[in-house]
Amino acid sequence: MKKTFKQSIKISVIKKLRFSRRYIFTGIGICIVLFVLVFLGGYSSILSHKSIPQSQPQKQEKRVSKGQVIVSAQKSVRFPLAHQNLKVPILMFHHIRDPRSVNDRIQKNLSVSPAKFKIDLEWLRGHGYQPYSIDDLTGILSGQIVVSKKPVILTFDDGYEDNYQAAFQNLKALSMVGNFYIITGAVDKPNYMTSGQLKEMSREGMVIGSHTISHLDLARASLSHQVRELTDSKEFLMNLLNKDIDDFCYPSGKYNSLTLMIESSRGYKTAVTENSGFATAAFNPLQLPRLRITEMTNFSRLLP
Repeated sequence: MKKTFKQSIKISVIKKLRFSRRYIFTGIGICIVLFVLVFLGGYSSILSHKSIPQSQPQKQEKRVSKGQVIVSAQKSVRFPLAHQNLKVPILMFHHIRDPRSVNDRIQKNLSVSPAKFKIDLEWLRGHGYQPYSIDDLTGILSGQIVVSKKPVILTFDDGYEDNYQAAFQNLKALSMVGNFYIITGAVDKPNYMTSGQLKEMSREGMVIGSHTISHLDLARASLSHQVRELTDSKEFLMNLLNKDIDDFCYPSGKYNSLTLMIESSRGYKTAVTENSGFATAAFNPLQLPRLRITEMTNFSRLLP
């Protein structure tokens, strides 16, 4: 009886070992099958990737949404590289007034006297420079606009009343074009240009662009706030002047990647920064550099 009991235990153990071995071999088989499937799947993925020519990458569109605000992120557009060596100075002015009339250091640096401004314009003319519209920049850099003289672009930020009284009047007298970026929330306010003045300047060939509604820091503003500032300011000027508004100026030169996406989706074609430098074909049209002009600026040293 005792022997029979031992034999039964031995038989039971052998059966369990056989059963365990069966599971082990089954598990190993499953692992091998999975490995083969993964290997073949990865290989086919590589083959399918190689079948896409690298010269024709698939275009992707990034969309940023917040509430009902949707902005498409378009690929940055750059100027055609027709004129690789052409450098176009974009000059940045603010106030055209006597710097001695203000005590604040920052305001002094933002001011060029009417007398100095007139001298600057005469210097440009005498040294072979021709002021152009910011809208002409793409054509100049691409070679579509043939320039016989050295191109220069004159820009004026904020829309101060002295821009009309001093800048516009001197430009008009010399048959030169200027580009004026307007804070639309300040139009018809004290010390800023009026609606009537902007209409007159536009009729006389001056270019009017947006400088937002309230001159806020776009780099720190929310998406919806940025959309409102760039959209409403553009629509205000379009309705006022009955013209398309294609040009923008970043308040204090501050912006972020969202700003660029909003500009693109709202139809802006150019935007100027406060980064120092000359505009060339290598620049994104929505990130154009400029040269700050003060009362002490010497054009002979600044411009080639």
